[in-house]
Amino acid sequence: MRAHSFWVVFAILIGLHMALMLVPRIFPLIDLPYQLSAATIYRFYDAPDSFFPDYYSIKVLPNPNVAHFLFCGSGIIPGGVETANRVFLILCVILLPVATLLTLRRWGGDPWLSLPAFLLVYHYSFSWGFPGYALAVPFVLIGALLLGEHRRRPRAWLGCLLALWPLLLYGMHLLAALFFAWLLALHAVSLLRRAPRRAFADLAALVPLVALIIYWQMRGGPGNDGPGVLPELQNYYVKHYAKSLLRRAAIFFWDNHALLRGAAGYAVAMLFSGPIVALALAAVARANRGRAAPRPTPAEPIDISILLLIAAASAYVLVPFQIPGTAHLFERFAVLVMLACLLYAARHLTLSPRLRLIVLGLCLAHWGLWAEYHVDFRRQTTDFDRNILPEAAPDTVLGAFVFDAGYRGRPIFIHFPDYFTVWKQGISVSKVGDYRFYPIHRRASVERLPVYNEWIGKFGTFNGASNGYDGDYQGLPYLLTRGSPPPELRHALAGYQVARRQDDWTLLQRVP
Repeated sequence: MRAHSFWVVFAILIGLHMALMLVPRIFPLIDLPYQLSAATIYRFYDAPDSFFPDYYSIKVLPNPNVAHFLFCGSGIIPGGVETANRVFLILCVILLPVATLLTLRRWGGDPWLSLPAFLLVYHYSFSWGFPGYALAVPFVLIGALLLGEHRRRPRAWLGCLLALWPLLLYGMHLLAALFFAWLLALHAVSLLRRAPRRAFADLAALVPLVALIIYWQMRGGPGNDGPGVLPELQNYYVKHYAKSLLRRAAIFFWDNHALLRGAAGYAVAMLFSGPIVALALAAVARANRGRAAPRPTPAEPIDISILLLIAAASAYVLVPFQIPGTAHLFERFAVLVMLACLLYAARHLTLSPRLRLIVLGLCLAHWGLWAEYHVDFRRQTTDFDRNILPEAAPDTVLGAFVFDAGYRGRPIFIHFPDYFTVWKQGISVSKVGDYRFYPIHRRASVERLPVYNEWIGKFGTFNGASNGYDGDYQGLPYLLTRGSPPPELRHALAGYQVARRQDDWTLLQRVP
């Protein structure tokens, strides 16, 4: 293939994935509805007729994880919160392969090896609905690129940029900022024997991030609630870490398994992640045969791609599954492990024309499967719109029982009640205000705004209580349900009558 063929292929794939983000009316991303709800609350909080100040308080800074919140809620994008969110997701999709291409080209890699990055654009965090972390992933790669430049030729302006980069990531997602801090720490350790003065100087780049985290905690960050993060981590590693090892072994399956239900989804995930790992193993074999890329210089004792792989793999292996107030932690590093494998392979391999065609075929098959997924989901959700929701009013709180939350085996619908806030600026039971690392917190009492347990329809329990639903929603004027209640929860709908029904969704109104 001619050199310009790559740029044609790359541009076409970028265009296809941008177009795919225009297909969904409602994105099938699990946690995204409450993220949109939070942005809506922020955008209309000070409106003259807003109900939000009675139920929520907002404290943006110095909280982390505010990039998506501010981008969608500030009004900088014309067209509303959902339009801004679509632009944000398009940026996530575009920037991941672009950042991969920029990085491997600077490291002297074959540009065709950037194409497998398209297989990772809808990774675990993206498909679960963590847009802030999804945006942070390509910025972590760009940070690694900057660090690689600094390792080869230290310059003052690069040192300053490396000190500011964790702060940028902090605004996107705290976990990404901490990962980049870990990468910087490993970089310093790798220099310790050869250049200890430079190692400590580079380690000082972490001071602004550490200072910001301390300031955040002193200003009332969530770490002040309960026993604190360190005791929670100790408890996790002593009592629960060993149980997570089997789950961690599923690293091949986290990205793209959402496409299909059950074993078929895991097989498809393996189809797309397996070749990336195979390329990395081929690169290892080539390096061991002495046909590797140029050896690192004394100023760079470990290749930056290897350092990134060590950082990502160790984070995946060691980071907890969850701590109180936040979950889905170590799984988010699977995409970074895959990207690090790809960048390492690009340091040592050049794809033959035949392999280029195979990689392109995988990219097109990947896009086709996700296109079918989004088209089918749009068809499945045709009847979920503003008409199924009540009108917003000062004392109208919408409760919800999502008895059937599944789409292709994943709980896609659990946060759909948040669209009452997104579409009508109403108040719904929601996880908004209850998550630990978030700029919005509940102001109303639980009697006025009950706690939302998104799993109540699946497990028949409320907040994990063994005695089942405790009746917190009984005073609410409306309940939104999807599917049929299990026998142990049928009593929860007593005293309500059907107001509207659209497909699997039912709006129930309390009988006067």
